[in-house]
Amino acid sequence: MSLNAASRRRRSVRLAVLGAGLAVAAVAGTGAATAGGASPAVKPGAPAAGQAIPTNQKFVTGNVAAHNTASAIAFCPSGTNVLGGGESNGSNAGDVVLTDSYPSSIGWTAYVRNNGAASVSFTVYVVCG
Repeated sequence: MSLNAASRRRRSVRLAVLGAGLAVAAVAGTGAATAGGASPAVKPGAPAAGQAIPTNQKFVTGNVAAHNTASAIAFCPSGTNVLGGGESNGSNAGDVVLTDSYPSSIGWTAYVRNNGAASVSFTVYVVCG
């Protein structure tokens, strides 16, 4: 597999993870039955079944120097919860590799490694609701 093909595969995995996180959040907010038939507690003010979940999309952009690693955190506004997130970067040659991407109670964190000879920008996204 070529480096570009491997990079495209990683990008599609990142997007799939983001999509799965949003799907889980959407199901969790509807009050759908859980395993065993019990209904989960619904937070006051949570959307009713069939209603759209309000979301905010935030991002932060950083740079990763040649042959280095970097990280960034995209923060959710106060009073909102993390629903999903991810990372994208400006490397067309596949030089920048996502090494870690995960949610926290305050936002989304991503770590990247630049294997190339030039500085590259990257962006961390978070979806909050």
